[in-house]
Amino acid sequence: MSAAHTSAAERDVTVYPTTAVVVLLWDRRVVLPPQRIPGFGECPCSPGTPPAGVEFRPERFRDLSPDGRRLIQRWAKKAGDALPPSATQEQSWPTSQAGRANAFEAFIYAWISFNGWASCCLEDEQDSLLVRVLRTERSLCDTFDNLVRNDLQVAHSLQRFHALWPIFRAADVRSGHLPGEPRAIRVRRYAVDFPHAGRAPNCHLRHVEVDLPADWGHALAALYQVRCNLFHGTKSVFGIEDREIVDSAAGVLVPMVRRLVLGPQ
Repeated sequence: MSAAHTSAAERDVTVYPTTAVVVLLWDRRVVLPPQRIPGFGECPCSPGTPPAGVEFRPERFRDLSPDGRRLIQRWAKKAGDALPPSATQEQSWPTSQAGRANAFEAFIYAWISFNGWASCCLEDEQDSLLVRVLRTERSLCDTFDNLVRNDLQVAHSLQRFHALWPIFRAADVRSGHLPGEPRAIRVRRYAVDFPHAGRAPNCHLRHVEVDLPADWGHALAALYQVRCNLFHGTKSVFGIEDREIVDSAAGVLVPMVRRLVLGPQ
């Protein structure tokens, strides 16, 4: 495999033309281990050691005060009510402004509910820690797999969402947006032009020969990046690709949250 090199003042980048893979080799001032290179991070589903004192215990939600439990469940119900039909169908983004806004609202309601449920089950309130622990939780992996396998609409949403991975940190790539650019080309260009940009799943360059796994760990990593982009005010209901990302993400997150929060406890 031949490689073409592109140099910048502070970095070396190798481009492999046969696969269009872009690899950030190192910052000239600091040599990085492979797992620290953007795009070559550890897979989200790789088991790790939970932080000391953090233990996933879903029965904590069942034992929560009735008022607290009802509040978290109410957000999950609001997410389901707001979810537009387009979020669970094979078509692309919703055509009406109301439908676009509803997809954003549904995602936000679902994340608030998920955050409340997870904080209760783990007795911790740090979003990044919740994601890090829950992405490898076996019971959640199984719940997600069963949901995708038995609900065709969720499977369609996951397929659409998966096609848009990795989700880049919007603030890191905002200046490079080109309207109408195909997603696959955009991902490759962002990797060259913004090699240090945050993205999720951050292991996409490890999966050159095969697709990124569409499992719970990888999906949660991508959903969390969508959450960060939305909550930090860098996504717009009027941007076509943003609409498609949030629409498909809502079609995955809302049913999963409703299964966790409203299902049998």
